[in-house]
Amino acid sequence: MKILHSIYIAGLFALLPSTSQAVVITEDFNSGYPGTAEGGWARGWIETEGSGTSLSATISSAEPLGAGNYLTVSTTATGSNSATVNRAFDSSTGLNPADSYEISYEIRLDSAMTSGQQLLIYAATGPSSTTSSFVSWSIVGDATAGWLLNNGNKAGGVTSQVSTGVSMVQDVVYSFTVTVNPTEKTWSVSIASTAGNYSSEDTYGFRTASETVMESPALSFGAKPGSGNSLDFSIDSIAISQIPEGAHMGLLMAILALGWLVRRRLVR
Repeated sequence: MKILHSIYIAGLFALLPSTSQAVVITEDFNSGYPGTAEGGWARGWIETEGSGTSLSATISSAEPLGAGNYLTVSTTATGSNSATVNRAFDSSTGLNPADSYEISYEIRLDSAMTSGQQLLIYAATGPSSTTSSFVSWSIVGDATAGWLLNNGNKAGGVTSQVSTGVSMVQDVVYSFTVTVNPTEKTWSVSIASTAGNYSSEDTYGFRTASETVMESPALSFGAKPGSGNSLDFSIDSIAISQIPEGAHMGLLMAILALGWLVRRRLVR
């Protein structure tokens, strides 16, 4: 009877979706820059500059954020605009941008910041040099206020800027994990660093009013150096992964309950 029970349960577990082979889109800058459409990326990196702003990005291994190569980005400006490096991902390897997913990355401030300077990190519908009403989630690294989270109103605007209490410190590596829920149009974030840590107690809203899910979100990293100034930063260890659906856990519990009932009948 025990053998029959074990065989039956094994068959039921085979029905569960595999979590050990989850799709992960990665960028460690070991395959060159700007890269191509491969491995879940819809295209290579694009440098998008606002008027009066210039940006240059190169791969380096001189002062790694962790180990190996990373992308170092330098920006200068003659006005108040910003510039970004951005790369879009899609569903070509099985990760569905319409379902919940996580984005993790490391970023380091490589030059001292002065008042008014900012780093910008966000997801948009395409290449852009700054945030707009079309972005989903967005994070600002402000010279004075530190890391800020833009809580969108899902109508094109920002309800509030949430302070994380984590300051901007030169040469500190910040490890971010952004959790995105396109269905609910919400997001949350955690930050780990020697300058401070943060973990969202609540979720925040998307900014965009669009009811259409971004099929190919453009992950954007940029800077607003300010007129006559420069601002440098580095990024590394980017990973995008699907979050297992809650239904998988429900299916697991149902299978366990069914297995218990089967065992009761077999031992009678």
